[in-house]
Amino acid sequence: MSKPTAAELDLAIGSALQLQSAVGGPTRYQVRLIGLCAGRSLLVTAPEQEGRPVAFMQDEPLVVRTFVGTNAIGFKTTLLKYATQPYRYLHLAYPTEVQNVQVRGAPRLSLRLPVRLFPADGGELQGSLGDLGSRGAMVELEGGALRPGQSLRLSFVLDFPDLDAQTLELTAVIRNADNPEPGAARRRYGLEFQAVPTLAALALRAYLGGYLAGQPSAHQDDAP
Repeated sequence: MSKPTAAELDLAIGSALQLQSAVGGPTRYQVRLIGLCAGRSLLVTAPEQEGRPVAFMQDEPLVVRTFVGTNAIGFKTTLLKYATQPYRYLHLAYPTEVQNVQVRGAPRLSLRLPVRLFPADGGELQGSLGDLGSRGAMVELEGGALRPGQSLRLSFVLDFPDLDAQTLELTAVIRNADNPEPGAARRRYGLEFQAVPTLAALALRAYLGGYLAGQPSAHQDDAP
């Protein structure tokens, strides 16, 4: 099987990638592409966990994933060399095959997503997430006692057809809250995401691209 060309691989220097051992567990590490020699190797930054370098073995099989536009890309590789000078980086074998899934052509995806909220002052709330955009979302809670201006973390899962689900953990600020009718059990809050990590932003873009393509009448305003 011939190796994909650099154009077919479609990765730019500086691209954010997820790197995972094919034999060492489910943890995915965020790295960046710093070099590419078509047909020979890829150079990526060395992964870290809690500020410490993550060790991989010579010839260890690895899996690389990323998003390019509304496409999800993945391929298998092996570690050719773990370089430590003049700084830590990895030489990865150039892939022989690349999986490229166009999320935009996927079936319609629901925007009613379970979400867990962790207010900055403690505790955990569970609700549903809707009107999802790249910069914010609306959440609906039962019996919540949140207020505009409050900071929190939220965690939810995006399901992609034919791909692994992506768990996103984001920080946000509550920008507004509705005024429900007296006796109403549920209340809606508008959230604005804060400092969205690169890979999370790419996953959101790909997810929304697939959803909006399948349902043109959906809200396309990113504001919460």
